[in-house]
Amino acid sequence: MAIFHLEVKPISRGMGKSAVGASAYRAGERIKSESDGMIHDYTKRRSAVGFSAYRSGENINGHDYTKKKEIVHSEIMLPSHAPREYADRSTLWNAVEKREKSSNARTAREVVIALPNELNQEQNIQLVRDYVRRNFVDKGMVADVNIHAGHIVKRKGEKYPFEGLTVQQENPHAHIMLTVRPIEKNGSWGAKSKKEYILDRNGEKIKLKSGNWKSRKVDTTDWDKTATLEKWRSDWARTVNRNFERLGIDERIDHRSYAERGIDKEPTVPMGHRAWNLEKKGKRTEKGDFNRAVYARNKAKNPEHIAEKLHQIKENYISIEKDIIELQHLSREAEREISVSRIIAEEMTERAEHIGLTKAKLEKLKAEHQSMGFFKRKERLEIEKQVQQIERRHEQAISYFKREYNIDYQQAGAEVERLHKVSAVKAELHNQIQGELKPFIEQRDMNILEYQRQKMLVEQRLDRQKIYEHLEVLERESRVYSGLVRDDVLRERCRRELDVGTEQTRGFNRDRI
Repeated sequence: MAIFHLEVKPISRGMGKSAVGASAYRAGERIKSESDGMIHDYTKRRSAVGFSAYRSGENINGHDYTKKKEIVHSEIMLPSHAPREYADRSTLWNAVEKREKSSNARTAREVVIALPNELNQEQNIQLVRDYVRRNFVDKGMVADVNIHAGHIVKRKGEKYPFEGLTVQQENPHAHIMLTVRPIEKNGSWGAKSKKEYILDRNGEKIKLKSGNWKSRKVDTTDWDKTATLEKWRSDWARTVNRNFERLGIDERIDHRSYAERGIDKEPTVPMGHRAWNLEKKGKRTEKGDFNRAVYARNKAKNPEHIAEKLHQIKENYISIEKDIIELQHLSREAEREISVSRIIAEEMTERAEHIGLTKAKLEKLKAEHQSMGFFKRKERLEIEKQVQQIERRHEQAISYFKREYNIDYQQAGAEVERLHKVSAVKAELHNQIQGELKPFIEQRDMNILEYQRQKMLVEQRLDRQKIYEHLEVLERESRVYSGLVRDDVLRERCRRELDVGTEQTRGFNRDRI
């Protein structure tokens, strides 16, 4: 099964545990460094030359690793503008060592990647070349590439630490040593960083009390940035997966962590060769105990447990959704009553005002009629006619008001005030319902996300069919699910939010991978 492993490590003189010392330890030799001509154990210094010799299995200035049999491919890849003599490993890394003056200088960067067993040796070599060229060499780095077969041999009397684990007989991997300084167009080594002066708002340099100008250190490349490392990791996964797809291989690798992929599984810690060798001899180690506990916890997540968990999430969703539907219904009723109360109050106010204005006009006409003299017969008749018409409309308006609102229009003010109070009470109720709805909706959305996360976890399991079969049994026996038969709205919501939504989310994540 293909696995993802990409590790980036610095090679530095100041780290205490040098790469040269590590390589000498693995080979059981002492190494002579060209930089000082002395034979020493490299416990406090790091030599890029010795490290390159160990990784490539060559003899470089006394660093003899030519007997390493696991080296299946070794080459140095140069940018187009790099000096051709750097194609020689000894020349390259001695030049690197010579360029660095500081006792704690970082001389190289190493990238270690696991290669897929699904590809043969030639395919893996081309895979690494393409990846290194695109991500490192084209960016101005010199890459010292060494591919190891990584054979695992089980000696007589040894046992493997963890019961049930498949023993991988081959562990092909690549060690890629990279220069940390960019190579300029003229072939010289560039600077790792540069000084940048900090300017004030007027664009002038800021002078410190010491007399120096305020400045900061700025990297000349982005090779040390976390975002760049993430690009290297994601591109390796894409590179391998594209080759798998082209060759018709179903396996895929993913550079993301379990948590980033939504997988409910705990990661183990790297054992390291010392702990692994002790465990194989039957001696327990702290890392081994930790990994054993992780394996036990992960094993406890059996199909029945996961099916019950999915079932519980779905039942919780249905129960919460029922409460949400009920609260939403009450909320809509409150909104409707608020709207009706406001409309009636506005209409009642408008009709009462109209009746009042009509009454005032009628009284004015009557007063005008009485004030007219006896000889203004024509005018008096005209006013009497208007009074009769207005009185008729006035009586009709009063009658309609009483019939429509079941009160006298003189009581309109009190009734409007009552309607405003009702509207205020309903508005308070509506706000209260909305406040109660919010945690229900948040809980429902969390249930949906958790359901989707668990379903994606199930999809990555080989026993997913067994989980789904057990889930169907639980749903048939569930009282909560039986209510869905009689509730079309709730059943459709459950199907749309959980089943359909989960399918779309799973498809989206497959496309990303």
